[in-house]
Amino acid sequence: MKNPLHVYVMFSEIRGIYDTMNIKIGVSENPNDRLKGVQTGNPGTVHLIRTFPAGIDAYIHEAYFHKLYKEFSTGGEWFEFDSDYFVEKVLPEMVDYFGKIEILEYKKETTQMSLNELLVDVRIAEMELKNHLQDDYTSRKIIQTKLKKAQTLVDDKQGQKFQVIIDEIQRVIDQECMAKRKQDQEKVAVQSLKRKAYQAQKNLETIAMSMLITLN
Repeated sequence: MKNPLHVYVMFSEIRGIYDTMNIKIGVSENPNDRLKGVQTGNPGTVHLIRTFPAGIDAYIHEAYFHKLYKEFSTGGEWFEFDSDYFVEKVLPEMVDYFGKIEILEYKKETTQMSLNELLVDVRIAEMELKNHLQDDYTSRKIIQTKLKKAQTLVDDKQGQKFQVIIDEIQRVIDQECMAKRKQDQEKVAVQSLKRKAYQAQKNLETIAMSMLITLN
């Protein structure tokens, strides 16, 4: 039997940046193991802030928060919040949400959709992904969700084949998110250097003006 699914909240540090928080909202059977995977290749220390038991509807709950915080998205499952806003608004909002919902334990999921219908939807999502008709992240998550539903309708052997695809999609998503975050970090570093250069120039101008006043 699989472990129950959790929605997790992680925070990735960026050296020298304290007023914003890079937050990852995702789903995992084992958030602590997932933390190790996220940390691999991440230049900043990653912290597991909170986990919420989410049951068989974990991906629905994850999607709810991804949509709710869409304006703060920096790519995939990553979001950037003002530190105070995250502590005072976002985290309490998630705690309140999971305190009110019914958590359904893992079981064979009942669905009105047949296996064939689910797999047709997967193929459509794959086609849209290939032809760039949807946002890559959105299309990949659709494929993952459909395959997870399909897993509940097939035997373990077929389910394992679906899991290989699910894991590969997640690997691609994580790589793209990491690349996007690296670009964002580089932009932050460049902006910081520009600010320092500007301040240095202003300091030189102030010193030069003081010298002129002294000479006069």
